[in-house]
Amino acid sequence: MGKEGPTCFLTSSDDQTNRRRGKRREKQGKCPIICQNSDKKCRKSGLLWHTLTVIALLMVLFIHQVAIIYVAVVLVGFGAAGGALQTGLSVVQLFNPGPKGRNTGIYYTFMGIASYLVPVLASRLTIVSGEAAAVYTLMLLMVAFGVLEILSALFLVGQHKKIFGTNPLA
Repeated sequence: MGKEGPTCFLTSSDDQTNRRRGKRREKQGKCPIICQNSDKKCRKSGLLWHTLTVIALLMVLFIHQVAIIYVAVVLVGFGAAGGALQTGLSVVQLFNPGPKGRNTGIYYTFMGIASYLVPVLASRLTIVSGEAAAVYTLMLLMVAFGVLEILSALFLVGQHKKIFGTNPLA
C-alpha cells in the first residue's frame, strides 16, 4: 500500500450529518475542513502556555521581586500572543459546522464586547477601590479567568474525544 492520507471529514450536508454522529470518511491528500492528524503539537503547546500564564500571574501576585515579574511578563506575553483568538475560532468551527462567516461574526462580536468591557471594568474598579487595590483585584480576575480557560480547554478535549473518537492531545 502507498502512503495513506490523514482521516478527514468532507463538506457535503450528508457528510456533516455523519460527522456529527462520529462517522468518518477516508480521503487522500489535503483535507477540506478538519484533519484529525494535524496540529496535535500546537494543541498541546497551547494548553501548556495557558497553564504557564496562570502560574506566571500567581508568581506576580505572591512573589514581589523584580526578577520574578520580568520572567512572568515574558510568560504572559508568550501566552497572550499564542493565537488564542484564532484557535478559539477554529474550535468553534469544529464543533459547530456550518456557515463560517456566521460563526466568525458571532465569535468576533463577543470578543469585541469583551474588549470593550474589560477597560470599563478596570476604570470602575480604580474609581471605587483605588489604584493599588484595583490592580490586585484585576490580577486575581485574570488568574480566575486563566483557570477557567484551562478547565474549559480540558472539557473540550473530553468532548472532542467523545464526539470524534480521538484524543486531540494524544
